[in-house]
Amino acid sequence: MKPYRTAALIFASLSVALVACQTTGYTQRRAPVEDPAISNLRADMRILEERINKAAGDVQALQVNYERLHQEVASVRQQIAAAAAGGGVAASEIQRLDSRINAVDNARKHDAEVIINQVTAELQKIGAGTSGISRRASSSGAGATPAGRVPSGKRTTASPGAAGASAAGGAEQGYEHTIEKGQSLSAIAKAYNTTVDALKKANNLKGDTVYIGQKLFIPKQ
Repeated sequence: MKPYRTAALIFASLSVALVACQTTGYTQRRAPVEDPAISNLRADMRILEERINKAAGDVQALQVNYERLHQEVASVRQQIAAAAAGGGVAASEIQRLDSRINAVDNARKHDAEVIINQVTAELQKIGAGTSGISRRASSSGAGATPAGRVPSGKRTTASPGAAGASAAGGAEQGYEHTIEKGQSLSAIAKAYNTTVDALKKANNLKGDTVYIGQKLFIPKQ
């Protein structure tokens, strides 16, 4: 049925969105710390998968029952036709039985369509929420957005001994920013909502001078 194929396609797109969200977040070198939004999305997807599996089972059961009923209806119609040919059943009785058979047949079709449409609507509703979480997870890796030039940075995790990382023990989460033309240490600090002193400390910088292509570790606030 077309609605069932639509539901399957929507679930596939949600699965892709989940994978995208899982790869957005922090790049860990030590124990991973997952973004709460992604954790919630995982839970939603698990619940959704259970609902889809149950709904798929219900739909398959309906399809099996419908096929069985269809065969029974065909058999009854053959019997009625044979009885009518022998003059054992009145034409009005044949018409009445045929109407009842059609009513049962249509009711089965309606039941299947209702279940499939409910599943599809639920998938679309959760899919809309998934898209919002995915966008937030993706945009969170770019740091704060200043009024002027926007530095681009990716989330990372610094560990002791890493180039440009803080000397403090343990892994530290933050952003890795590559200096571009026209960017100064103060502009970068403002963009990431931090201070020049914090950047200098995190990257063991002695002065305020930076150069194009230099990578800075921006501690997560």
